[in-house]
Amino acid sequence: MVRTKLSASAITILHDKPTFSIITKARITQAVPENNSPARTKCKTIRCIWDTGATSSAISTRLARALRLKASGQLVSYTANGAMNCMLYYVNVQMPNGITFTRVRASGVNLSSTVDMLIGMDVITTGDFAITNHKGKTCMSFRAPSKERIDFVSRG
Repeated sequence: MVRTKLSASAITILHDKPTFSIITKARITQAVPENNSPARTKCKTIRCIWDTGATSSAISTRLARALRLKASGQLVSYTANGAMNCMLYYVNVQMPNGITFTRVRASGVNLSSTVDMLIGMDVITTGDFAITNHKGKTCMSFRAPSKERIDFVSRG
């Protein structure tokens, strides 16, 4: 069982056992260029996996098709499977608690069928992020913006 706690600037996901995947929901839309007026864009609620091993974020090619996202160019993305040519998209990402990341640079890649976005360190480093496993229960907590340094060594 997974429980989600929300506040105005934070999200906590509690699992009743150890887990190896941190997954949250988010709403995704096409980001409009800053000099353009907002157009009506499609929005979709999706599942995201948080990946501290990823330098940047990515979306699934099936999500890009479903939302009819317009690519902003191409890039080479380096993955565990090697280098690959990808389309580049800019998206807005809104967490269930209202934390919104605007104009997230995301490469279009083939992700597993269970998630449509990989949240990389480009997003994670905008706030404070911690994973604990107290009493065999995984807890992920994220808040933005960052408010303090978390240092387990100095806390003892």
